Amino acid sequence: ERVRNHKYRSVGDLEKDIFLLCHNAQTFNLEGSQTYEDSIVIKSVFESARQRIVTEHDEEEEKDPPTTGSHGDNGARVEGFFIPTSTCE
Repeated sequence: ERVRNHKYRSVGDLEKDIFLLCHNAQTFNLEGSQTYEDSIVIKSVFESARQRIVTEHDEEEEKDPPTTGSHGDNGARVEGFFIPTSTCE
C-alpha cells in the first residue's frame, strides 16, 4: 500500500520496512519454514535490486556528470528516490 500510494520518501525508508518485515518473519517463524526462507529471499532480492539501481546511477553520472556539483545530502537521487551512500543492517 505504501509503495502504491508513494508514501516512501526514500529507498532507505522502503529498505527499513523490508528489513523489519524480514527480521520479524525470521524472529516469529521457525527456521526452515516457508515464511522464514521466503524472508531470506525477499531481503536478498531487495539488496540486489538496490545495488543494481545504485550501480546504474553511478554509471550514468560517469557518462553525464551533474552540472550543479555534489548532492550535499550524502547520497544520490534516482527517479525521485534518495539513495543514501551507506546502508543499514
